Amino acid sequence: MTRYFTQYWRNDTWDRNFHDGHQGSLLDHTADNGFRKRHAVAAGDYVYIVTIRNGKLHLLCRGTIDRVTNQRGAAIALGTSANMLWEAADHILFRAEEAAREDYKREVPNTVVRSLSVLRVGGPKALSLKADGQLDQQALRGVCELTPKSAALLDQVLGNVTPPVERVRSIPATTKARATVSGRHKEPRRISKSAFATEREFERTCIEPMLARWGVEYRAQHTHRYLRGSAPASLVIDYLVSDKDGLLTLFENKRRLSKLADREQAVKQARSYALELTLPSFIVAAPDGLWLYRLWHGREILEKHCAVAELSQHDADILRILRAARTMHGEPPPHLGSTKPDKGSRGSRVKSRTLVLDPPPPSLEIHSPQATAVLDAMVLHAVDVRGPLSEAALRQLVRDAWGLARAGSRVQQAIGASINRLRRRKQIRQTSAGDLIGPDRSGRQGS
Repeated sequence: MTRYFTQYWRNDTWDRNFHDGHQGSLLDHTADNGFRKRHAVAAGDYVYIVTIRNGKLHLLCRGTIDRVTNQRGAAIALGTSANMLWEAADHILFRAEEAAREDYKREVPNTVVRSLSVLRVGGPKALSLKADGQLDQQALRGVCELTPKSAALLDQVLGNVTPPVERVRSIPATTKARATVSGRHKEPRRISKSAFATEREFERTCIEPMLARWGVEYRAQHTHRYLRGSAPASLVIDYLVSDKDGLLTLFENKRRLSKLADREQAVKQARSYALELTLPSFIVAAPDGLWLYRLWHGREILEKHCAVAELSQHDADILRILRAARTMHGEPPPHLGSTKPDKGSRGSRVKSRTLVLDPPPPSLEIHSPQATAVLDAMVLHAVDVRGPLSEAALRQLVRDAWGLARAGSRVQQAIGASINRLRRRKQIRQTSAGDLIGPDRSGRQGS
């Protein structure tokens, strides 16, 4: 049985996402602690993102649940790292083919609000109104279950939402519909995972027209030769893209990326190519979608994901991100290095306080006695900015800043010794949950 839920976003979270330019983008993910424990949401259920401002109900969009997972599972699916997501028990991934566009200015009429009801222990209950007839600010806090009739009313406000996948203007000859008996032609089909017989056909139909719209130069199947140690080696890049200011990005294209493991392998391959060419970004593309990453200290940061059928709508945004990545190469992305986001915040959209860990001298080994002062300062700064912070997340941050490919036993011992030293000096402390915080932090954030 399909069920319907609202999730409440705080006003400041709502405003921040609007000012960050997410108006009109597609909802792919949200997180909360009350989805499974309190409501047992499941795949196929619907979630309506809402807020209440000055007694008025605002409706962002509706998403269809594809999967309910934990923080690590969401990070893998979204192509990011777990410590970039809000630390919540439940992370919801929405179906891409039914994704809805976000509208931060959509207000629900009062006549509809008065007809809405939520399911409580004793049965359906109307939303709480104040004496002046305005909606109570607490009426939909957290996660609430709607009645089917109420969900239908919200769908009417959304305009009977339908999947926002536009039909493509030109499609491969193999996908053109044949004439019906009456002589009329069917509508062209949307691009699907099986629409292209080869990777080259996908590139010619989707990627090359996009590059032409960008007005950039590119080299297809570019061979880059380099030395691996003392031996000559080479790699082949699907598309190496440049503009008037020089190299811009590269593409790693695939005929299909329906499996998560396949996409992870494509990202790993493209990242190694970008690092070899010292590029600040790379793109992985397939009929399943386009993923744009920027690099920071050797790590890939997912900046944008969009459906292939919608590429023409995202040209300006993709170019802006690529050029910004080139000018900000080496700087941390703004969504890294913050404290926990507000309750109701989504995925990687968090507060703007950034963490900058300056890399140590290349000759300084993290486990050497000479590195003690540098390591202690790095750990202290990371905990101060990012706390509450788990030891595993702290090790990841320090390892990345030090440029280490892995955290072996000596590296872990060095970081653990630094934590113990700072705890003895009372410069950091540990919460009952095991997270590290500064001496003046409570480990909790109000909602």
